[in-house]
Amino acid sequence: YQVKIIPILFELFSTVMIFAVLNRRNKNFYKSLFFSLFYFMNIAVIYNSYIWGQVDGVLAFFVFAAIILAYEQYLLLSMVCMTLALNFKLQAIIFLPLYLGLIIPLWNRENFKNNLIKVAIVFVFQVLILLPFILAGDIGKVWNVVYGSVDKYPSVSMNAFNFWSMILPPDQLGSSDQTTFLHLSFKKIGLLLFFASSVAALWHLVSPTFNYIFRKEKVVFSFEKILITGALIPLLFFFFNTQMHERYAHPALVFLALYCLIYHRYGLYFIASLAYFMNLDKVLQICQFNNYGTAIFSNLFISSLFLIVILNLFWLLYKPMRVLYSSNTPSIGSQD
Repeated sequence: YQVKIIPILFELFSTVMIFAVLNRRNKNFYKSLFFSLFYFMNIAVIYNSYIWGQVDGVLAFFVFAAIILAYEQYLLLSMVCMTLALNFKLQAIIFLPLYLGLIIPLWNRENFKNNLIKVAIVFVFQVLILLPFILAGDIGKVWNVVYGSVDKYPSVSMNAFNFWSMILPPDQLGSSDQTTFLHLSFKKIGLLLFFASSVAALWHLVSPTFNYIFRKEKVVFSFEKILITGALIPLLFFFFNTQMHERYAHPALVFLALYCLIYHRYGLYFIASLAYFMNLDKVLQICQFNNYGTAIFSNLFISSLFLIVILNLFWLLYKPMRVLYSSNTPSIGSQD
């Protein structure tokens, strides 16, 4: 029970960040505090981080902090948070395209000396993380953990109710993801779907960054689109790839919470939280409901909820944005 305090503490850190953004916009301490608790008191968050005691909230915090700090131009702190995220769990690598798109314009604004200092600080920080392994002569074990995590469970699904739950019968979800269809393995099909959908989710970021690098145009990012993309990337990773565990959608909730609280999409946040909670409890059955065998807890129904959230986020991403949040800093992210 004491160990469970650690993930709950990081969920609290995420809540504080949500509160800080809301308070900066609303200028209302108590209102911002109340709404930020919509994340901390979310039954799906509590289920994963406290009831089960998993640490997905730790990864979610570091990634969320890195991206919010990058948007607010705190480049060094942002780089430290992303370094921690990557060291904590390699799954954070799926956020790198979004993150790099945000920091490249910031990086080029600084002179060479300042950039070199930031790189040196992050490098020293990385060495300190690895120092216990270096001193023990076990640095090779770090690579073994990274390399060994790939294809450790080569199944179509590890209890994630996603795209594969919609097209395959339940008894085939535990089969090998090397099964082929049209000469492509399920694993490769999942990766192709993930990469293609991720490009669509990141296109709003790719275009201005490309124009900045090659045409020297001013970069303007939408905070609303950044939050939507931050939620979409882990959801797409969870939904299309094989070998997915039921917990891998967790980082989406913190981005989705902030987005829905700012832009008043409470129903979408409810559906996403419900889908995640039902996936968790269908697997663990800690709540001991009497209807796990009914249609409402079926793989198809739960995966359909995730699909509804994803399609809604894509619709919101490509519809005209509303100006509801504005950073006080004259930054690359002033359009919202």
